[in-house]
Formats: sequence, structure tokens, C-alpha cells
Amino acid sequence: MFESEQSKQGEGLSKEILYKIEISANRYDLLCIEGLGLALKVFLKKCEMPTFKAINILPDNERLLTVEKSVDSVRTFGIGAILRGITFTDDSLRAFMDLQEKLHNNICRGRKLVSMGTHDLDTIKGPFYYRALKPKDFKFVPLNRTEEVDGEGMMKILKDDPKLGKYLYLLDNAEVYPLMMDSQGIVMSVPPIINSQHTKMTINTKNVFLDVTGLDYTKCVIVLNTLIAMFSCYSQQPFTCEQIKVIDQIRGTEKEYPDLEPRHFKCDINYLKTLSGLPDVKPEEICNYLKKMELDSKILNDKEIDVLTPITRSDILHPCDIAEDLAIAYGFNNVEKKKVSTLCFGKQQPYNKLSDLFRNEMAQYGYVEFLTMALVSHKDMFTNLLKEKEDEDTVQILYSKTKEFEYFRSSLIPGILKSIEANKVNQLPYKIFELSDVVLIDKENEVGASNRRKLCFAYSNTVSGFEIVQGTVDKLMSKIDLSFNNENVKRSYSIKPSNDPRFFEDRQAEIYIFEGKKIGIFGVVHPKILKNFSIKNPVTLCEIDIQMIFDLILSDELLEGFY
Repeated sequence: MFESEQSKQGEGLSKEILYKIEISANRYDLLCIEGLGLALKVFLKKCEMPTFKAINILPDNERLLTVEKSVDSVRTFGIGAILRGITFTDDSLRAFMDLQEKLHNNICRGRKLVSMGTHDLDTIKGPFYYRALKPKDFKFVPLNRTEEVDGEGMMKILKDDPKLGKYLYLLDNAEVYPLMMDSQGIVMSVPPIINSQHTKMTINTKNVFLDVTGLDYTKCVIVLNTLIAMFSCYSQQPFTCEQIKVIDQIRGTEKEYPDLEPRHFKCDINYLKTLSGLPDVKPEEICNYLKKMELDSKILNDKEIDVLTPITRSDILHPCDIAEDLAIAYGFNNVEKKKVSTLCFGKQQPYNKLSDLFRNEMAQYGYVEFLTMALVSHKDMFTNLLKEKEDEDTVQILYSKTKEFEYFRSSLIPGILKSIEANKVNQLPYKIFELSDVVLIDKENEVGASNRRKLCFAYSNTVSGFEIVQGTVDKLMSKIDLSFNNENVKRSYSIKPSNDPRFFEDRQAEIYIFEGKKIGIFGVVHPKILKNFSIKNPVTLCEIDIQMIFDLILSDELLEGFY
């Protein structure tokens, strides 16, 4: 989006016209003037989209980067590349640094996922090593400093730095720090914090070594490709770079970076025309429009075209993205406006309507609604609830970053009990409820899991209040036309004794509807569980499977017209 602003006329004020350009978050190639200028020239057909090439000059052993196993615990991925014969000016060098900072704040998520370092290649010598050492086991001079320090000293001098101090938490409590080093043992950088003064870039730098490290491989590749694509225009041979061969000891792979080959997308022509709203555009015109968006393409047959996406277009993930670019190149304002051929009227989904019915009733009974975290710890989900082993249908988080969020909840009970514990300073009695989704393993679902909606409510006072919870259950069932233990009526519910270790023996019951379909349980919570959650007063709670009630109601012809 472009917006021109004529400065106000007045004494001492500039008459220069300024332009504000708003860039979408996924177009990393437009974050610097070099990329923006190239995109505009290609769009206006002032030039063709350049072809990026790799020209390797250094001997193979001097352009090696070894990712050692020691970094796996702190920052596992490391890749790199070389810009050779580059000519910087004050403006272009500043733009180079600004692009890095914008990428750090954008795709790199404040250097948490990815960070990058740029070095004067003529001050170092390959092969290069990405390894991790203890803070006391290395020394270097940080960028724009004069004193040599070790890792602990680096953290101390940068603690009050307004720009770099905010990133120190990324290495807090780390036993080892990741380092980029050359064959002479020179520390080039300590990712993701700071580069070395030894490899500092200046306007006189001719050859640049780029290192990119992080926790997300895909984002590492995007960042490296973006830097190469944007500033290889200043190389002695424009739009060329030198590749680095990365030997990854963690994953046992060898690969050269950057990979400059464009990606291919086979796109259905009718799909592109339908999605973009251009039913009459010809295949040849589609190719011409896409070329304006830096997407080279050719016709394969009367139904398909082959679209090549360069390294600058990391935002292209699916043919739908190409259809969007087709519409942009054609011009959204030029797309013919048509009235929709069908009309429909929105209404609330029956599933949500049933949920709101229960939610409103609980509020009218004096219960306060809570919303708790969908992720829980192993301790709260199993140990604190006196479960000796994990439930088979519980979904576990792979490589959880914290012990507080190890599992998706399969029950709302832990959240309700933690809510009571957190509010124990408030006046008794507590009447709270939550109506939310839980996640269970579902092998029939394409993602292997599915959501189920449940209702959990609890009463806590100086006495158990079992009769209050049972009365609430009875009222809820009556609201969906279920009578208690009436054998002459098909639509009825019943309660039967249960033996759940989470509740007091003989002070618990299971809820059944429609001839033996179990939908829930209620009872007085066992004192050991209350102790685990630091709750002093008795608690009686109930958990009901709203999903099952919904499924049974829809399958019951007697409820036709209930909604």
C-alpha cells in the first residue's frame, strides 16, 4: 500500500514528498530497498527476474562448515554462505545491517528461532566450525568492544546494553554457549547474542561470510536465502554467491548452502482462474501476469502450467498463493464484481446452541464460569489425581519446552481444582464451572486426535454439598427433557454407583442416559487429591460429556424440532 504525504507548507519545513510503503508480514524480500526496488522493476517490466547462481572459488576444504554434536542442546542448526567481491557504500552497508535487524524482529521472533551473523571473510580462514563450549572455555573481543572476555564476562558487559541486553535470556542457565569459529580457533560470533570485533564489517569489506543458526531449519534457510538474494546485487558478478558445504554431525548429513534452485509448482489452470476470479483470462496471459510477480512460468498442456518460485518468494507454499499473486498482478479493482448465485442465512450451530443452553443454566444456578489452560502437566493430569498410569487416549506434547504444558487435557477436572486452589482466599462457598473442549486420541481422524466438549462444575464449602451437585445434575437433565429413572419413558436418565479412585467410596455415581449410555460422573473428591492441590475444604464435582449428549440427541427422533 502506497501513501504520499505532502509536507505542510511553512517557513523552515521541507517540501519533499515522502512515501510510506506497507509490507505484508510474509514478504521478507521487500524489507529492504534492494528487494523492493527489484520487485517494482520486475512488476513494471523494467527488467527480468534475475537468475541466482553459485560460483565456488575457495578450495572445498576452506568452505566447509561442521555442525558439531555439542550444539544440539542449545541451538541445533547452522548453515552459511559467502558473498564475494561485494562493493558497499555507506547506504548499502546500513541497509544490510537494517535488513538483518528487521529479520531478527520478524521471522526470527526476536532471535529466538533464528539469528544471523555477518563477517569480513578476509579476517578468517576456513574450514569453519559451529560448536558449543562452556562459558569459561573461550575468549573473544565482542563487537565494538576493546576488552577480551570469556562467556561469563560477555553476559556481564552486555547486561545493561539497550540493544543486546534483551537477548541474554536466550542463553540463561545454558551449560554451554554456541560458537561460530574458524580453523585458527578465532571466535567469529556467539549466536544469538553478538559477533566478534575481529570479524567486524566495514565499508571496505569485499568478501562477506554469512552464518545463520537457530532452532527452526526452514526459517534458517529462508533467512539465508533472503540475505543472499537481496545483497548479491552488489557482488562483482551480480546475483552470484559462493556456497558453504555444511557437514551436520547431529543429523549425519552433508549439503551445500544456499540452494538456489527455484521450486516448481504444477498448477491447474482452471483452479487459478476460479480462485482469482478471472474466468476469461488465457493461459498465456496467466504466465505474463505471474512474471510480473517474479514467478516465471510456462504452459505444460491445456490444463496445467509450471510455475517456478525463486528464493525471494518463500511465501509461496501452495497453488492458492499463486492464484493470489495472479489476482494482484491483474489488479483486484479490475476483477469483475458479480452477485453471488446463492443466498444463505447464518444461524448458530446446534452443537454450540446445546453448549450455550448448559452454559446459561449453570450461570442461573449461581455458578461462575472459568476458562483454564488446555495444556497441563503430567503431575496435574495423572499423579495428583491418583492415577497410576497414563490414560491411553491422552495426547502428549512432543519435546515440550516446560513441564507445566506436557499434555493436552483429557479432562476438565485438573483445571477446576487448580482454580479452586488459586481462589481459596475468597469467601465460601465456591460454585464454579467450565464448559470447554478436551483433546483425545482418535485414530479415525486424519490428524490422529479430536476435540470433545465437556462440562465440569464443582461445589466447595465447609461441608461436601453432594446433594447440591446432584440437584444441579437433575436440573440440567430436565432442561433436555430427560426424566429420572422412568422405565415407561424412552428419554430418561439414571445414576449408578461407581468405583472411581478420584472420589470417596460410596459418595460417587455415574450418569447414564438412553438405555445405558454413560455420559458423566459426580462425587466427593478424595482428600488425597485435595491435599495434592492444596485445597483444605471438601469439594464435590461433576464432569459431563456434552459431545455424547449432542450425538444422542441428534440420533433420537423424539428430539426432532428441539433446536
